[in-house]
Amino acid sequence: MTDKHHGFTPHKRFVELDVLIRGFLSWRLSDDAQLAQSVGKQLLNVLQYCDTITYDEEGTAEAYALLHFLDRYHRFQITLENLHAQRVIPIRNRAIDILDVGTGPGPSMFAISDFYVNLLGVAGDDSTGNQHPRFRIDYVERSQRFRSWLHHFTEYANVSNTSGMRWHVPYHHGSFLEFRDLPLDETRAFQDWNDDGEPEFHKITVRHRYDFIVLSNFLTTAEQVIDLKVDLQRCGRYLRNRGILLVVGAREASEKYKAVYDAISDVLGEGRYGNWRYVARLFPVKLQSMTLNYNWGDICGSCLKQAITDLVALVGSAEGTLIPESFLNKLTHTTNPDYNKPIEWQVMVFRKWSRLRKKAPSQN
Repeated sequence: MTDKHHGFTPHKRFVELDVLIRGFLSWRLSDDAQLAQSVGKQLLNVLQYCDTITYDEEGTAEAYALLHFLDRYHRFQITLENLHAQRVIPIRNRAIDILDVGTGPGPSMFAISDFYVNLLGVAGDDSTGNQHPRFRIDYVERSQRFRSWLHHFTEYANVSNTSGMRWHVPYHHGSFLEFRDLPLDETRAFQDWNDDGEPEFHKITVRHRYDFIVLSNFLTTAEQVIDLKVDLQRCGRYLRNRGILLVVGAREASEKYKAVYDAISDVLGEGRYGNWRYVARLFPVKLQSMTLNYNWGDICGSCLKQAITDLVALVGSAEGTLIPESFLNKLTHTTNPDYNKPIEWQVMVFRKWSRLRKKAPSQN
């Protein structure tokens, strides 16, 4: 049977995740003073230098999640609803395949799971109670710290949530470490035995094809975009017909990000996406607005400010923890109840269209 969660609202889900993030980090940090000290050291790094650090340093995954998970999750709540209202989000009569690139601690995947469960429901197995969603999410992430965080937090969230609405996010680590040379046609070897009991070795090709590819805060310089040109175009080539590639990042008001978005448009615009069977194009989707926002003073922004304040205080209470003074000064300003600045980000969407090539008329 199919169960749609009609009682679901984005705000309720945000509040539920707020409680779970607080609970998980409180449990981890209260139980491990050394980890708390490491998180304290990394708070300024993940706030100011998130484009350059490796996220393999101890404490970076927790520090990043503390400062950014709820914010990025809420941004994706708004982004997905906005694109759905414009009939951009892929909806199929079959399972939808989604790839999240540079997933970090996973806020985009949590939001995508919520969105599709609420929209499409899940198929329930009466005998086991298992839920079978009508979508599949996979991800690309090189940081083992983020992978470990995601595995353990997803498990904690699905056991500890009170709504009974699970997050269908990969527990056992995404399939891909590196975006470069992504093995979208993957050769796998396996062993079998013949009738005489002798081993036989076989190879199969697993073809990874997607309806929805997400690059959130992954492309941060024009040089990076150009360096990954072949890989970005391969994503477009292996999108299914009518699938979309979604890019999310900072606003192009700065010269840096305007150059990033110009480079993305150029790289994807000049790609070749067809083959001997299909004619294919990848083109930008015209949106009502490429800039979206929410406000630090609205109900979710206020909740976010309080969560960050409480969790930083928890980190600081651990014995031997030193939090940089410059970070605390920034925190005092942005978490002030009267602080009401809009939080803005930019989205770009590219859609794939393909059709069979027309056969040349036969010659008599």
